[in-house]
This record gives sequence, C-alpha cells and structure tokens, in this order.
Amino acid sequence: RSDSRLRGFLLFIFLLFLSLIGITVFLKLNQRAFAGTPIWPVSKAIKLPPPEPPSKLRKVVESSLIGTVGSYSVVVKNLETGEGVSINGERVFPAASIYKLWVMAAVYQQIQLGKMSLDDPIKEDIASLNDFFDIPEEEAELTEGSVSFTVESALRQMITISHNYAALSLTKKVGLTNLNTFLEEYGLFNIRVGGEPTITAADVSLFLEKLYRGKVVSEDAS
Repeated sequence: RSDSRLRGFLLFIFLLFLSLIGITVFLKLNQRAFAGTPIWPVSKAIKLPPPEPPSKLRKVVESSLIGTVGSYSVVVKNLETGEGVSINGERVFPAASIYKLWVMAAVYQQIQLGKMSLDDPIKEDIASLNDFFDIPEEEAELTEGSVSFTVESALRQMITISHNYAALSLTKKVGLTNLNTFLEEYGLFNIRVGGEPTITAADVSLFLEKLYRGKVVSEDAS
C-alpha cells in the first residue's frame, strides 16, 4: 500500500511539472506575439509630398511687407497667367472710399437696364443726406446747403476727386437694397454698403477682375 501511495505521489508531481512547463511555454509564445507583429494589420504610413516652395510673386509681396506696422490684406493676381497671391484676403476691413467703385458699377448697370440716364438731374439737401446715411454732425464733411449734379457729373466727381456727397447722392439714387443685390449677384458677399461700408481684399480683387473682363457692365453702358 505504501508503494502505491508513493507511485501516486510521484505521478502527481510529474503531472504538475508538465503543467508548469506548458504554462511557461504558452506565456512565452504570447509575449512574442504581442512584441512582434500586431494582431490587426496596420497599413503603411502615407508619405506626403513636400510642400511647394513659395512662388516668386509671393516672395515679392511678402518681402514688401517686412518691417511694416499694422494689419494688411493683400491680393495680387496676374490676369494673363492666373497666378495669384492672397495674404489675409478674406479679412474684413472698413471700405473707406473704395465703396465708390461698386456705386459706379451699379449706376452703369441701372443705365444699361434703362432705369437711369447720364443726363438725369440729382439734387440733394446736405442735412437730409447726412440723416439718411446716419452721419453724425461732428463727423460730417458738410452740414448745410445742397448739392446738385447730373448723374454723369456726379460719377466723374466721385471717381476723379472722390467727392463724398456726389457718392452719397448716387448711392441714394440707386438705392441701398439695389446696391447690395447687385453685389450679391456678382458673388461679392463680404462687401457691404450702408452704415459703415466693409470690404475684403479678395472681393475687391474679384470685382476688379470682373470689371476688367466686362462681366459687370458692358462698354455700351458708358
């Protein structure tokens, strides 16, 4: 009986030894699996091409701004080659007198549509114009009297000497609603008139290109 107990004990020890060996081998194999190739295949990284170096035109524009103070918005385009440079082109700025360019274009569009003539007279009271455009008295260039033009003379003075009251008179004659509709028709969504006019360099560039290519008004309107 003692011999059978001994044989049973030795068999138990042998089986336990085999079990420990099996567990050790299993853990080693799994360790290698996790340390090597992942379970899920990983696609190779996409190698992106290096960025293109700045063009000569961009270098010229950027070098001209070195050392300047303030905020700038610059759009330059070669209409023959299509090459262009935009720096802060979508940034909105006050328009100042640049708004007179699209007032001019809208007037010529009205002429082309037969709704206005170069010979049409315009006469406006200064105080009424200031009130219509919400210009405070302390900021107004003029505060009393009246102005009188034809559409043609108002256009000429607005563009050649930047006459503010010629521009205001023409803007009122065209109508702010018509002027904003005109701008939207040509995709100039960041240009606004009424109150404080606003612009972006990108929209001004687009406007001038369309004007140059005869897509705003035709030469017949003049």
